[in-house]
Amino acid sequence: MQVGGSSTVRLEWHTEDSYHPDRPELLLLACVRNPDDIGTDIASVRRADLSEADIALLSTTPVLIEPDDSYAGSWSEGQGDEGKMTTLWQTEDGLCMRFDPPYTRLPEDAPELCAAWRRLSESLDQAGMTVAGQPGDIVVVDNDVAAHARRPFQARYDGTDRWLKRILVRGEWKRPEAELGERGYGQVQIGPHPSLRSAG
Repeated sequence: MQVGGSSTVRLEWHTEDSYHPDRPELLLLACVRNPDDIGTDIASVRRADLSEADIALLSTTPVLIEPDDSYAGSWSEGQGDEGKMTTLWQTEDGLCMRFDPPYTRLPEDAPELCAAWRRLSESLDQAGMTVAGQPGDIVVVDNDVAAHARRPFQARYDGTDRWLKRILVRGEWKRPEAELGERGYGQVQIGPHPSLRSAG
């Protein structure tokens, strides 16, 4: 289990809603309160020290990522091959990733892929930085490029703990064509009412 509601365990490296083709392009973390200077770890895949062989393997071998425990339902049957996705892909701007180890099913008969995954996680550890937001700060994370994590802390539950508001932003960025066949486990993105869309 890996959800943000538990403060006493590390929230591992992950990109937000990795399982879904309509996942947000941007993750905004707005700091309301942070008296203990608890940081959010952020790491860009473009700073990860990966070999060309690892990049090639992670860009061509699909894996299955399931929704995290904050979504109600059972995903034990998965989505078959339609739900599989590659971890990395290349754009004109550089390398991008979908990464959520606690909810990813790696094939048991692919030791090279599993090793490449471990090296990616270790590289993110090396490339990461910690941002401790203060009230009024907004941390903006490119969800296609950077993973984020949170170190464990002891919550007091007395109204004085760290409080971040999570904002997910979905725009018109291009995603890999292979994602068009993904069903997102039946989770549907909610958009603005047609009357609120700009005419331009």
